[in-house]
Amino acid sequence: MEAATKKHEAIETDINAYEERVQAVVAVAYELEQENYHDIERINARKENVLRLWNYLLELLKARRSRLELSLQIQRIFQEMLYILDWMDEIKLRLLSEDFGKHLMGVEDLLQVCVCVRRRWRH
Repeated sequence: MEAATKKHEAIETDINAYEERVQAVVAVAYELEQENYHDIERINARKENVLRLWNYLLELLKARRSRLELSLQIQRIFQEMLYILDWMDEIKLRLLSEDFGKHLMGVEDLLQVCVCVRRRWRH
């Protein structure tokens, strides 16, 4: 996921570098319109098409970034779930142990495990 995110950032950087060119097209169309260019309707139609496609590209880029961020969040949640499952297995082994503690500190440690488990399940 991290590699895909870095690749997407590179794509965003490349695409954003073209914004100046798009603005140059708009500026030239505006200049031609100010000078009453004879074929201004065709120029404006092309300009509008360029702007429409540019905005569509930016929307696609934004949507892809959103999907990548969601995928990254899901991956983190799964990693947390695996951590919790491992933790639960470890606690389960301790709880199934026949060892009840041979001295007071051992008993207190086992009781602390039980308290930890109860707190974890409440949240």
